Amino acid sequence: MKANLKSIYPILLAFVFLLAAGCSNNNSNYDAKYRSCVSLLASSIDMSTVGINHFADIWRTAIEKKTYKGKWIGSDFNEALRLAMHEADSIGIFSTINEVQNKIDSAVVSLKSPPKDYEQLYSDVLECYTISSDLIDMSKSPKGSLLSYSQRKDELTNRFVSKMREIDIKLKSKE
Repeated sequence: MKANLKSIYPILLAFVFLLAAGCSNNNSNYDAKYRSCVSLLASSIDMSTVGINHFADIWRTAIEKKTYKGKWIGSDFNEALRLAMHEADSIGIFSTINEVQNKIDSAVVSLKSPPKDYEQLYSDVLECYTISSDLIDMSKSPKGSLLSYSQRKDELTNRFVSKMREIDIKLKSKE
């Protein structure tokens, strides 16, 4: 399992570098700012769903096989989640996720007070930001039942994809 978490870490670092590059855009062109922010949000969804799926797999294995990393844990599947979260924290995954969230926060703040023709787009981006934040929170702290956790991820991801399609159309219409 530690090998699996370590394989996720380079992916998270790559996202941080992509996010940092996206946030450094000082172009006053609103289209570019929105495109950069949307790209950051999409990357955060990819990153958070990797984490959510990882925890769901651990959770499922703990429930079905009553093991974590091949060791018997009995019926306390929460112990497997606790151990996996501790392991993820110890190799820096959660601090990386927090860095990503901070980059996204900065990107969204940079869009404040949009021109009139960007107000609806700004509202759409804020909705995606809220969804992204919810998914990031889920990737840092699994809660509920395995079923509700997975269903919530699917619901949020579907809402995000739908809203991103709307944003994409709106941005294309501004070209």
